[in-house]
Amino acid sequence: MPKFYPAYLYSILFMLCSTASAQTVLAPGDIAVLGVVTDLGVCVKPESDEISFVCFKDITPFTTIILTDNGWEAVNNGYWGDSEATLKFTRTGGVIPRGTVITFRAVLNGGVWTDFFVSPDNGWLVQNLNVPGGPFNLEPGGDQFYFMQGGTWTNSGGLDKASYDGTVIYAYTTNSVWVANGTSHQSNLYPSVIPCYYMSSGGADFYKYTNPFTPESQLNWWHRIQDGTNWNSFLDCTTYALGSPNYPGGWTIPIMDMNIGIDCLDCDGCAPFETSITIHVPPGFYDVQYTDGTDTFTLMAIQDFTFINVMISDTTTYTIISVTEVAGCPIQGPFTNTAVINVPHNNPGTHKTIFVCPTQGLVAIGGYLGMHDPGGLWSPPLDPINGIFYSSFWGPGTYTYYFKHPGCPADTATITIYWIDPAATTYEIGCDQNGTPNDITDDRMTVTINFTAPGFGPDYWVWVTHFGVTTGSISPGTGLTGVPTTFILDPGTATTTNLALVLPGSER
Repeated sequence: MPKFYPAYLYSILFMLCSTASAQTVLAPGDIAVLGVVTDLGVCVKPESDEISFVCFKDITPFTTIILTDNGWEAVNNGYWGDSEATLKFTRTGGVIPRGTVITFRAVLNGGVWTDFFVSPDNGWLVQNLNVPGGPFNLEPGGDQFYFMQGGTWTNSGGLDKASYDGTVIYAYTTNSVWVANGTSHQSNLYPSVIPCYYMSSGGADFYKYTNPFTPESQLNWWHRIQDGTNWNSFLDCTTYALGSPNYPGGWTIPIMDMNIGIDCLDCDGCAPFETSITIHVPPGFYDVQYTDGTDTFTLMAIQDFTFINVMISDTTTYTIISVTEVAGCPIQGPFTNTAVINVPHNNPGTHKTIFVCPTQGLVAIGGYLGMHDPGGLWSPPLDPINGIFYSSFWGPGTYTYYFKHPGCPADTATITIYWIDPAATTYEIGCDQNGTPNDITDDRMTVTINFTAPGFGPDYWVWVTHFGVTTGSISPGTGLTGVPTTFILDPGTATTTNLALVLPGSER
């Protein structure tokens, strides 16, 4: 039995599909107009319009493109007009390969405007975002339109203060200049399409790109399209339709890939590794920005095969950020190559000296390395269960944390461990008379220490703390291991409580 589903279910399914499918993201330079007719007259219907344009990227299903004939700052600075149409096209058909000429028509028939596509097919959903407003209608004698994508169009209810926060991609006018005059037929030029991505027909209402059509890169196609000698103007829709090429009948411009990117010839080495990267750009001179993932670098007026020497200490990826023709246009890409230079390196931390008592037991010594990468090995090995503990019963020594890199030196950091032997270390506290006889309050404390730390020395440092905070002075500031040394503290310390004499790694 046939099954019937309500219309709202199809709408939901369409929304789900459009959400799940990644649309083509377009940037300034990804759309160019190849033909415009502002009055199809006897060819279709009077007052009707036709626009033929090309995309330099494949248009995937559910890609959206916005087209408006409202002018930028037509009446009010910083705002769009809103007396005409802002059409949103959603691709409902299959993929349209890059270079395919797409032809759109706005047809007035019996007082009703209909917006649809002629080629390569009519697989688009068309919606007018500017309500209330007017139809999409290019007036003979001067008018403009913009291609856009994404964002939100906000109508101002006829006040010519509409706003839009998406990407403005391309602009076209049949006027000879981009100067708003307070009407819907003249417009200022939107900033994001300056200096490259706009055109003027110079007043022609029937205007078409006619040659050449040999394969070229996107950049060189832009050079061709911006060259007015490659265009023809026509008297009317009939002569326009008869003139080659016939864009509504189906046409494709052949687009070649551009080699823009970074590569390296010697891409593997040991830190520190000195090598070079190569910048690739099309023929000509370009300003290039690139990054190593941390810093950004700028090169001015370079050509293809520009070599840059680099010194690196870790695996690094170099990528292009932007490429702009000198005194010309920014190139949107794609940027095809990245340079990955493999320099094996791990951060083992930094050297540290620690002091332990023979009876201290297990000590997780890795924390003394400071910030370090996990996954390294220890030599000699640490405890056999967790591999992270040193046992004080093993005695003093040096332990190395390391990472192996075949063909390259290991990355290492060491921890040197000294024993402080309480059994052999002695200390004696006394008093040094100072100042007033028979008045202990201004006397100085003395501490005589015979500090024993096998393998350490010969010098060690001492300092004084009060409730854990370093305070006062001590003389001398250093001692010799295995040699009794008397340290004298500040006046008044003979009666001060909670003083501590601190030796390296231990308090006594």
